[in-house]
Amino acid sequence: MRRNAVLFVAVSLLSGLGGSANGWRSSAQEGVKLVAPLAGAGLYAWRGGHVVAVLAAVVPVLVAALYGALRLARAASAPPTAPAVGLRAGLTALLARRAVRVPVALAAASIAMSGFTTAALYDVVVTGLGLPSTFLGVLAGAQGGGSLLAGLVVGRLVRRHGEITVGVAGAVLFAAGCLGRCLPWWPGTVAASVVIGVGLPWTLVAAVTAVQTYTPREMLGRVAGTANTVMFGPITLAIPLGSAAVAVGGRPPLVLAAVACLAAALAAARPGRQPAAGGPDRWRISSGRERSRSFR
Repeated sequence: MRRNAVLFVAVSLLSGLGGSANGWRSSAQEGVKLVAPLAGAGLYAWRGGHVVAVLAAVVPVLVAALYGALRLARAASAPPTAPAVGLRAGLTALLARRAVRVPVALAAASIAMSGFTTAALYDVVVTGLGLPSTFLGVLAGAQGGGSLLAGLVVGRLVRRHGEITVGVAGAVLFAAGCLGRCLPWWPGTVAASVVIGVGLPWTLVAAVTAVQTYTPREMLGRVAGTANTVMFGPITLAIPLGSAAVAVGGRPPLVLAAVACLAAALAAARPGRQPAAGGPDRWRISSGRERSRSFR
């Protein structure tokens, strides 16, 4: 899940399309997975893992150089100077609104569990199914196909049902995919990868769209950066913990991840506290307008 929340923010602010722009970018990014995993698996089988490792190390350096070459101009409507906002203020703004903190929490849980199950998937494929490790490229391609389709429809779903509902649906789909990967049948594992490819981007797009929608413009950069840390930070611990958990087998970590995501979805689906009369308005950053709809 190599996402960049800053680009999500920029796309939304420039286009005013909110969830649709986020979904289109997700589709473009995840669509590459239809080709890259299969190409990587073929290169691995042809020339060995060292060639794949070198290529995987060189490409991020090239991407970093391209990011450094970007030159962004301040929008004409933007204030000349933004007020100083610290980390505490960004975290406070992130947690203050249920419409923001719940989708971000769902995305954080799902992304963390995706890292937690990485080693388990290797074990299921190689040990449980008795397939070569190159089959992981097929699964990654299937997941990319699901993500491509998910990105095309998620914007419409967010507009119709809201960020929390889409985030809950994404977490449930991810949990279902984890359980599907436990099946001792390789077509079921492929189908489960497609389901995960749908669910995981839904949680992310819902979270990023919520941050863009409900955050005042002058705090958007700080809150987006804080949300990015909250969503992707836990995966640094989840991956090694998942690797250790494989000692008991590949399927128990997948079941544990499914239970964790289902619990998060159940907690998020509970009705939120009703706001007090005259509570804060809902900010529509992507359109530059305020609407008198409560954020609770």
